[in-house]
Amino acid sequence: AAKQFGIAKSALARHIKNFKSSGQNQFVYNPNYQVKKMFNETEESELVNYIKMAAKMHYGLNLANVKKLAYEYAITNKKKYPSQWDEKKEAGDNWLRCFRSRHSATLSLRKLEGTSLARSTLFNKETVAAFSKAYKSALAKGKFEPSRIYNVDETGITTVQQPPKILAPKGVKQIGGMTSAERGVLVTMICCINAAGNTVPPLFVFPRANLKNHMLKGAPVGAIGAVNKSGWSNEDVFFKYLQHFISHVKPTIEDKVILLLDKQESHVSIPTIDLAKRSGVILVTFHPHTSHRMQP
Repeated sequence: AAKQFGIAKSALARHIKNFKSSGQNQFVYNPNYQVKKMFNETEESELVNYIKMAAKMHYGLNLANVKKLAYEYAITNKKKYPSQWDEKKEAGDNWLRCFRSRHSATLSLRKLEGTSLARSTLFNKETVAAFSKAYKSALAKGKFEPSRIYNVDETGITTVQQPPKILAPKGVKQIGGMTSAERGVLVTMICCINAAGNTVPPLFVFPRANLKNHMLKGAPVGAIGAVNKSGWSNEDVFFKYLQHFISHVKPTIEDKVILLLDKQESHVSIPTIDLAKRSGVILVTFHPHTSHRMQP
């Protein structure tokens, strides 16, 4: 058995001896992770904290980076490690497997999302404090119930859905899934919700030159449409949405509403600001590149 499966005869004999002495009827192999454990509890805790901090700073470590980090950490702390580590200047796969198993409750392999440097650095204590100050100033201008505080945002929607993963035979290079087309068209939706959970019917921006009634077929009740060749919002489109918002929410100078929004050029144009002032809408904008964290 040792020769057939490539197991050390002494190790196999030790397991058989322990099994016979245990008096059990069925053998269950329990791996001893402590054998592969290179660092003590404190040192492993430092490694885990470093990996978490790197991920939060958007410079996460992949598995190869973790192995190199462990190798350098072992040298720095003058640990006794397998000689094979010196060949590739990194820890072995067995150590990494055991390390991930020990910390599976707090660490997992995740897929990264692209994040720009501006988005990573502009969300800081100063920008959050500046927004909080502006928001408190807006709240001081009246008594605002949750139903009078709104948040508006834009999102892109493709007209072709993403097919789900399926079980399929191996060896086939490509598996097709039926969709309305192979490449979709991007449609922007401007949507709004208040702190009480009520919504305003959305506005859809179609990548066309002229708006046709059939484009809104199947849209939510009360939704409206606009057109822009790029499919994105612009000053005219958002001005139209603000008029739509005011017609549904019905703010007045005496009964104002707060509208939280991104600080895009199309959102803070002069006509939009003038319309908001005349209608009793207090615009509070997020600092650029912070809405992914600041949006309520």
